[in-house]
Amino acid sequence: MPSWALGALSGVLAASWQPRPRILELGSGTGAAGLAAAAVGAEVVLTDHSNLLNLIQLNAQMNAHFIQSAGGSASSCAFDWEEKPADELLQRHFDLVIGADLVYSFAAVEPFTVALQAVLLPQAAEGRTQALAPAMLYAHYPRFPDLDTAMTTALAARGLVLQERALPPWKGDVGSIPEDVLCHVKLLEIRPGTPSTSGAVSEGQQDQHGGGHGWDYHPMDCDCGQEHGQQDAQPGHGEPGHGYGGDGHGQPTA
Repeated sequence: MPSWALGALSGVLAASWQPRPRILELGSGTGAAGLAAAAVGAEVVLTDHSNLLNLIQLNAQMNAHFIQSAGGSASSCAFDWEEKPADELLQRHFDLVIGADLVYSFAAVEPFTVALQAVLLPQAAEGRTQALAPAMLYAHYPRFPDLDTAMTTALAARGLVLQERALPPWKGDVGSIPEDVLCHVKLLEIRPGTPSTSGAVSEGQQDQHGGGHGWDYHPMDCDCGQEHGQQDAQPGHGEPGHGYGGDGHGQPTA
């Protein structure tokens, strides 16, 4: 997970923290975000391809003192989005799903939406109200309008809708994360439902914002010097743990 994504997710989680939430992380990579949540008391299951589990487990061991001191826990499980999730995932109840920068090619759209459908819809169908049913917080870096439209459409086709959540205003760099990267980041909430019940951006708002994308695609109010669709100053591709982000040629990573 890139550092900008960790910063975006961590800030929002800290602002809306509940005691010992149960969190599922998709596309964990090194496990940075999930382990950060565990280190402040969450019960976290980190998932990614099986060849990354040793790295996740090693990082969990290196941070075991912080996790145990906070009363949290961190476990890992293989989750190949091209296959049905393991029963241990489907049988567990989660309060929140998190992930970041998992969709940056068209090849990623279908596996991502299928994976989310598999982990979100069964719990919503168990009688939990929409307010209590789990949602996903997804830190997203918009790259191409057509790709974001495809993601929104694919989610809706599977009974999932998204809306943009507010991020703290970024003033200057945050650690090693440049402001011109942070001000492009979008935090999206994805949950079961329909646009009329989820609070997603309305059709009129989409038209007003140049849309059809399901959220306001324009830059936040900061002097970034770049438009969302441009590729300059964007996070790097090919970092481990990006699920099916692709290899730069429109193919899913193995």
